[in-house]
Amino acid sequence: MGRRKNLITIAAGQSLRDVKQMVAAKHAELDALVARRGEIANARASIDARPVAPQSAPVRRGPGRPKGSARKPGRPKGSGRGPGRPPKAAASAPQRGRPAKKAGASKPATAPKDYASLDAAIRTALAAANSPMKAGDLAKQVLANGYVTTSKALHLEIGRRLAAMSDVAKADAGGYALKV
Repeated sequence: MGRRKNLITIAAGQSLRDVKQMVAAKHAELDALVARRGEIANARASIDARPVAPQSAPVRRGPGRPKGSARKPGRPKGSGRGPGRPPKAAASAPQRGRPAKKAGASKPATAPKDYASLDAAIRTALAAANSPMKAGDLAKQVLANGYVTTSKALHLEIGRRLAAMSDVAKADAGGYALKV
């Protein structure tokens, strides 16, 4: 809006013929800009129409390899030796890196554990308690009731079982109690 306002202010002190000449000059400038825009559009279209050579993918380097250490074209993959030198014998070269795991050393499949007796012992201990119990206190009570286990961290196993049992709820004050 500022340019237009300035033009009106300038034209206020001039005659009608001078204002018409200024308007004609502005129209000529606009026509020249439109023509230049057409030239640029034609030039861009001719550039876009040219065939573009496909770009090759950048050479990827492995971790820790400095720039310029990519394999040279024409060399066999993994040779790593200079041109004209025979490759090293595979038997004499020491094996590098961590040794591969042997194929038949997997653990035998174990049968899924039956937690029915542990669940029953947990329910018995919770039913006997008159307030919510934490997993550690519950583990002590289950052992005191005669549950036999070889686990060194029975409280962790009881915590997992409490999360899986649908008739046990976590109390607001902390600990677990049977749902009523």
